[in-house]
Amino acid sequence: MFRGIYHISLDTKGRLSVPAKVRAQFEEESDGVLILTAELENQLLLYTLPEWQKVEEKLVKLPSFDPQIRRLKRLYMGNAAECELDSTGRILIPPPLRQRAGLDKKVVMSGMGNKFELWSQEAWDAINAEDAEALRADGLDLNGALESLAI
Repeated sequence: MFRGIYHISLDTKGRLSVPAKVRAQFEEESDGVLILTAELENQLLLYTLPEWQKVEEKLVKLPSFDPQIRRLKRLYMGNAAECELDSTGRILIPPPLRQRAGLDKKVVMSGMGNKFELWSQEAWDAINAEDAEALRADGLDLNGALESLAI
């Protein structure tokens, strides 16, 4: 289970140094083989190989004759790139994915349970402000929502 937020700097070659705590989990769960792919909100998704295989199996089963499904498959599967942890615990983010997500120097790695999201610091700050405003505007009843989760 992936959780928490990590603030990381990309080096000049586009390599991201995975935090040691997370690195150990990546090595244990998938021998350091990870999958990066694009997401709708211009962030990247980072999966261990076994988790990605579950997602990919579900995507493959969707009917390709539906244009929306084809677009979804193109986004997730077409942009998927295999990355391996190097000997110092870094992954190289391919240039097209870096460009798509606007990653340059400051990156936020946010745990989302079965995956991580990778955001540029600016995009992360903006989406968090938007999300907070939307939750307030929608009148989200957190007490009721959390109560149903028995938290």
